[in-house]
Amino acid sequence: KARRSLKEAHAELHRIMHNLSPMVLHDEGLEGAIRELCDGVSTEELPVSFSSNLKGARFDTKLEFTLYPVCKELLSNALRHANARQIEVSLQQNLLESQVYLHVKDDGVGFSPEKKVRKNAIGMASIHSRIRYISGVVDVTSAPGKGTHILVKAPLE
Repeated sequence: KARRSLKEAHAELHRIMHNLSPMVLHDEGLEGAIRELCDGVSTEELPVSFSSNLKGARFDTKLEFTLYPVCKELLSNALRHANARQIEVSLQQNLLESQVYLHVKDDGVGFSPEKKVRKNAIGMASIHSRIRYISGVVDVTSAPGKGTHILVKAPLE
């Protein structure tokens, strides 16, 4: 019984470590990791599309390891709360502004951004905190019945 519990604990620790720092993020960078994340949650009932203009570009580790969990949290929020028919994720590099943009957009139920959403307050607070840490900004556009579009702007420097 103790060995089984130890094996289960080891498997859970391995899963947690993988989620914190997936190998695909090390191997393929932000673009590959987010593409795999989108592919992994996309279903026939709820397609998650991904587009990017990064063309395999790699960024500072701090930026990549900040944007990946933010994208993961935004996707999780959309999957749990939006009741959407589709989700779109986009990564765009703007060289003129020296920024990376992460867009997560759904066609779901939406919400009033001015009102605090109790269930999701910790997740969004975490997202804002992470993005402030890299001197970025989070822009939330949503309205009841109109879906949600979240734009994260992160500086490349």
